[in-house]
Amino acid sequence: MASNDTSSLADALLPLLKAAGDAVMQHYTSADTLTVHTKADRSPLTAADLASHDIIVRGLQRLTPDIPVLSEEADMPPADVRRRWPRVWLVDPLDGTREFIDANDQFCINIALIEHGHASMGVIYSPVQDVSWVGVRNAGAWRIDGNERRTLSCRNMTDSPVLISSSRRFTAEMLACEQSLRRHFGQVGRLSQGSALKFCRVADGEADIYPCFGPTSEWDTAAGQAIVEAAGGAMMSLDFKPFLYNQRSTLLNGGFFLLADRNFDWLRVLSEATAG
Repeated sequence: MASNDTSSLADALLPLLKAAGDAVMQHYTSADTLTVHTKADRSPLTAADLASHDIIVRGLQRLTPDIPVLSEEADMPPADVRRRWPRVWLVDPLDGTREFIDANDQFCINIALIEHGHASMGVIYSPVQDVSWVGVRNAGAWRIDGNERRTLSCRNMTDSPVLISSSRRFTAEMLACEQSLRRHFGQVGRLSQGSALKFCRVADGEADIYPCFGPTSEWDTAAGQAIVEAAGGAMMSLDFKPFLYNQRSTLLNGGFFLLADRNFDWLRVLSEATAG
């Protein structure tokens, strides 16, 4: 397969994600005896994270040996090396490890292709649901549930009420943003979700906005951004600049707004939400 055929690459990722998901679920069914380690950044690590990492990295290296892989569970090359790569895979082998440990089903696996800093393709797979969300820049987005493949299209702002996709832990910043949105739109609802599945709520046409003010890493967001943008949405930093990848010394993100309707005048509304 030619590694520059992005749509074909997306399809080739699906069995790889399925294999990784099966490995994750083997550990999930024995979660009562699961050993949890703490990494240097104080985030949890389980055998499921590592099993998924091994399957995905080996699979990507076979599929596209010319494209480097950055995974959450691997050492990071120096920034001056990374920035010379025109294309790179960003992988979160188990996004929502805390949700996995809590056995609430709200975890997923993320793979994104970054080209010259942009998230050009992304796949998010929910092992519990056995559902994949796929987005390819300039080719569209779709959801794969069993044998059904459905085209995705984000909501537009003629729909009501305005719905926020949010973490289950609603911070003070999120509450202030919600209050600002309520002043503009009146009725505002919440759709709480763990992990990158919050992006999928927007891509599925269920939510209008996912504001994030807390820390995330590039592998947490890249696949979701690619999917939502391919479905008609947009993503920008809190100061309304493009959200790019593998451009800095750190792989930690700043905050962002994920928006369903890219044609709506969000700048006017969100300027108030970020003021002060």
